[in-house]
Amino acid sequence: MSELEEHYILRVPEDVADQLHEMITERKIPTDGVSFNLQKTEHGVREGVFRCGAERFRCTLLDLPHNVETFITIDNVNLYKSADIGQMVLVHPHGAKSDAMAVKRGTYQALDGITPPMKRAYYRYRKTESGVSARSVAIAESELAAILKGDNEIIEELEGDRVAEAEKALEEHNLAEAKAAADRAAARAAEAERKRRRRVALAAAPRPLSPKKPSTPLAASSSSSSS
Repeated sequence: MSELEEHYILRVPEDVADQLHEMITERKIPTDGVSFNLQKTEHGVREGVFRCGAERFRCTLLDLPHNVETFITIDNVNLYKSADIGQMVLVHPHGAKSDAMAVKRGTYQALDGITPPMKRAYYRYRKTESGVSARSVAIAESELAAILKGDNEIIEELEGDRVAEAEKALEEHNLAEAKAAADRAAARAAEAERKRRRRVALAAAPRPLSPKKPSTPLAASSSSSSS
């Protein structure tokens, strides 16, 4: 069975890109090889070293503002989507004073996409949150890899993890629903208490006396009738 494909974007300086293109075209890989090694920092696995033959470069793992779709073809006519890429390994040239891409200050979030029309895409577009936990995605990926390998033992183990994850999500959902119901009941009780206090206050307040109508002067009426 075929393994799952792993796709990533590697952006290198132009001179290194020419070397890599020549290696791929002539199918000649140097004895030192081409690789990159990312090390764990306080922000996660973000910084590392890219090696191309005897040369070494600093590299950084950046988050792209949007996922990039990759496609494969077997006849140069039909394309088949194969992966979604959300990160890129950026190789910095020697002596570079600043990053080759605009990055949000204090983070590893790239502001630009990989093409000119996607400049400042981070501010113009927003990623849609799926609402699926990272653990659920990891379980699904491991389960798919086990299915491709035909490993029934791993599949059963992953199914148990999936059930446990679903039960945990259901429990969290029930707790959230119970809390929301309690908040609604407390709000209704507070509103009822406020109305009760208002009724008590209105009942205890003194009622204003109704004004008396002025009496008609009899003297004025008698003089007008005699005349």
